[in-house]
Amino acid sequence: MTCNKSNMTRLGIGAAILLVAAYVLFPAFQTWIVANGLILLLLLCPLSMLFMGGMHKDAPAADDTQKAKRTERNPNDEP
Repeated sequence: MTCNKSNMTRLGIGAAILLVAAYVLFPAFQTWIVANGLILLLLLCPLSMLFMGGMHKDAPAADDTQKAKRTERNPNDEP
C-alpha cells in the first residue's frame, strides 16, 4: 500500500466511519473515542505503513531486472 492521496482519503473515510460506528455502538467508550479519535486519524498513514508491510523498500537496480542472465549448460548432461 502506498501513501498517496487517493488511498489515504479512502482509508481516512473508512476509519472515520468505524469511529462513528464505535461511538454509537459502544456508549461506555464514547469519551475515549472522542479523546483519541483525532489522534488515530492523524496517525493513519504511519500506522497503515506499519501494519501493511513496512516502509518503502529500495528499488532493485536496473541491471538486476532488465537483463536475463544466460545459463551455460553441458550438452551431455542428463536429468
